[in-house]
Amino acid sequence: MRLIRLGLKLILLPIMFVAWVIKWIGNFCVFCSAWIFYVLAFIVAMTAALSFGFGLEDGATVVRMLGGGFFLSLIPHVAAYFVAVVSTLHSALHNFIWS
Repeated sequence: MRLIRLGLKLILLPIMFVAWVIKWIGNFCVFCSAWIFYVLAFIVAMTAALSFGFGLEDGATVVRMLGGGFFLSLIPHVAAYFVAVVSTLHSALHNFIWS
């Protein structure tokens, strides 16, 4: 049983390393792209508000524009969730291998 556990740990070691690399690449990508999506969402939201304020667009169009801005602001949060899942996988593998 001890030999099987050791073999399983050796097999899972490269998977743990890959999860670690994906976690840090994902963190970097989320960090770098989040501000871009937030700026785009802000621009869309301000365009919608000003278009409605100056009477250039009707209410339905403004709601669609605000929905698009909200969707743009959600993209970094969804990506951060997936990075958190990979981080949890890495932690579980790390705890198993080093136990």
